[in-house]
Amino acid sequence: MENCIFCKIVSGEVPAYKVLENDSILAFLDIYPANKGQALVIPKRHVTAQFSKVDSEVMAGTVSVAQEVAQKIEDSLENVSRCIIAIEGFDVPHFHIKIYPTYEPDPVKDAFGRGGPRADDNELKKIQDKITR
Repeated sequence: MENCIFCKIVSGEVPAYKVLENDSILAFLDIYPANKGQALVIPKRHVTAQFSKVDSEVMAGTVSVAQEVAQKIEDSLENVSRCIIAIEGFDVPHFHIKIYPTYEPDPVKDAFGRGGPRADDNELKKIQDKITR
């Protein structure tokens, strides 16, 4: 895709700090990290960022590489407790997985997506009914 920053990274038009690459997937460090060592894992061909529309084989391949990158981060960076991931795709409309290292002594401070207050059971039932129709 012509104006996609990730496609430009794949083509070499824009530089990146690559950490893993194979024929179809590229992983590189995020230049706008929330946590030190944050990485992005993308398919090399342009794929929609809309999670529900991503081909399951592309998804599986990207997740597999993300798991490998997470292990490398956990093994090589000091005090990393574990890595967590997010798949959202609002910043760049190219499917990607963000890998966030969490650090000791308080890895929870590096987490995101914490739950909110307890949901109302009636509201949960209404939503369940809409989804399962």
